[in-house]
Amino acid sequence: MIISIKKTNRGKKKFIAGIITGIILGITGLFVLFSGAISILTIGLSKGVEVLDSYGFHPADDSPSISGQMLVFGEEIKLPCTIGELKSMGYDTDYIYFDGKVSMVRADGESSKISLQVCPDYNIRYESNQKLTDEDKIVAYKFTSDDLVEFGFNGIEFGMTEEEFIKRFGEPAFKIEDSFFGDSLYYAGDNDLAYRFNFTSGQSHELEGIMAGTAEYMTWESQGLYHT
Repeated sequence: MIISIKKTNRGKKKFIAGIITGIILGITGLFVLFSGAISILTIGLSKGVEVLDSYGFHPADDSPSISGQMLVFGEEIKLPCTIGELKSMGYDTDYIYFDGKVSMVRADGESSKISLQVCPDYNIRYESNQKLTDEDKIVAYKFTSDDLVEFGFNGIEFGMTEEEFIKRFGEPAFKIEDSFFGDSLYYAGDNDLAYRFNFTSGQSHELEGIMAGTAEYMTWESQGLYHT
């Protein structure tokens, strides 16, 4: 009877040891899988940043720049600028910083509408809902097809397809492919500027968003994980 009990205890010990071993192996497997995913992500980002460095936006050899001035409501927004300078161009704002940007409102006849999202200097760590001033520097602006912005830039129009865009302007200096947010194409511009063109996801791949910024800011911005 005593021998039988000892054998049973040994069996329990082996069973418990097997469970512990299984847990350790499972954790090890998850760690290897997670490490592999991080490595893939790191490789993907490092490949994407090959044409970019901390000194500025450098297009690939076969990527032409897009020259000319982008006009917004008939005027060029010269970057960098200040919020005060934008106000002198007919824009107004509540100065509230949120999600990396500040909303600008433009009076247009009888109505006012949000027309631009502007991005302050990323080297300054603003707090969410912080109120900026007229002296704060703006390094980029962006708008979408829903913002009803009047713009002119080399005949670019919302709704043109990604294929049409590349055929007209050449391969981008940098491209982010995202099945959820849609593709983003980056091109160098004149006067140390760079542009991001956002296309819808799905089958259509139509132009729906435009961003212009200093080359330094766009280099930093392009390394984000999502682009809206």
